[in-house]
Amino acid sequence: MSVREECGAMPEQNVEAGPPVRHRGLAGRVRRLREDGERGSVTTELVIATPLLLLLVLLVIQFGLVWHAEQVAQTAASQAVNAARAQNTSGAVGQGRGEQILSQLGQGVLTNDSISVARGAGQVTADVQGQVESIIPGWHPSVHAHAAAPVEVYVP
Repeated sequence: MSVREECGAMPEQNVEAGPPVRHRGLAGRVRRLREDGERGSVTTELVIATPLLLLLVLLVIQFGLVWHAEQVAQTAASQAVNAARAQNTSGAVGQGRGEQILSQLGQGVLTNDSISVARGAGQVTADVQGQVESIIPGWHPSVHAHAAAPVEVYVP
């Protein structure tokens, strides 16, 4: 008894592979298609997977742009409120500061952006709206930011 047989290994078999059998005619083609059932599957998988992968990458980039646009809008709103809430200023000062921030930070990210600042007797509010630059066709996300703070008053 050999060492292989003692360990429970399968005995070696001499199987000689001959040349592949080529079938001719229509029946042969059908037989080949049955035998080669996986033929072309990689191409099909690639055709399906590549657009899905590209869409996933575009979605990640688009959500990054939306997040950045929300940060820009919130920054513009809070800076406008901070400028307008100071003692002896007006809402126009805050409006100008908000527009300046939007032009500096929102360039290329926010389109159709607008800011409105309202200063009342005791509170200043700022609202920023805009559309995010879209890289996915047919989807145009928009952002909105709101900030409010009390008017600064000097109390001796």
